[in-house]
Amino acid sequence: MAIVSGFKGVLDFFVHDGIACVRRWPRPPTLKRSAAVQAQWPAWRYATTTWINVSKYVQDAYRATATIASLTGRDLYVKAFIKDYFREGQWDALIHPPERLDDFPDVDVPSPEDNQVLVWREGAGKWKPE
Repeated sequence: MAIVSGFKGVLDFFVHDGIACVRRWPRPPTLKRSAAVQAQWPAWRYATTTWINVSKYVQDAYRATATIASLTGRDLYVKAFIKDYFREGQWDALIHPPERLDDFPDVDVPSPEDNQVLVWREGAGKWKPE
């Protein structure tokens, strides 16, 4: 392991589909990335930087789960974050947080009044003032 660790930053050792692999690392990009790949960069940056703010308890849970998939806890966290936010279309809401309650898709409060509360209306599938 000491020999392998000596190559850190030069070679990257990992397991892919149960096969031990090695590659030169860091590897400079040889091709221009597609617009779709570039569009994901802010989400990756956000996810990787928020990992340090996740509680130790949650990080440990990710680490324990990640061992099954031969990933690190952080890699699993980032993968789950990206998959969820892009699948559900929530990334735009995270990058551009709503400024008013009515900006949320499931809230209907065009002109709130004093002393009103939001109540979930199952039929409408929205939060409405009452």
